[in-house]
Amino acid sequence: MIKYNRVIKMRNSKKFDSAQKAEISEMKEQAKDKKLYKKIEVLDYAAKGYTNREISELTEYSLSRISDYIREYIQNGKSYFTEEHRKGGNRRNLTDEQEKEIVEKFKSKAIAGQVVNISEMKKY
Repeated sequence: MIKYNRVIKMRNSKKFDSAQKAEISEMKEQAKDKKLYKKIEVLDYAAKGYTNREISELTEYSLSRISDYIREYIQNGKSYFTEEHRKGGNRRNLTDEQEKEIVEKFKSKAIAGQVVNISEMKKY
């Protein structure tokens, strides 16, 4: 005899307290950026009790992305949605002068038709 575990789906509204629900509504009203608004809309649907599957159908976000947004809001509050979290862009670590200096070192090679190798540039 095979026994199946029952999966009980918890409605998202039970994850949010009344202060969080009010904060989400306020964030939604104040959002000016379209992408930010869509993320907050996910939270709003979740706070109203929609399941992740229902939210996915309404917003076209994946189930995992919806779970991520909800988890991040519950753990970190609204700061996750109002601050920048992109990674990378190592070029931003150089000043404009430093960047120009490195480019000048390799410019003559490039003009002469020689191959400029990124690994060489990274050494500087």
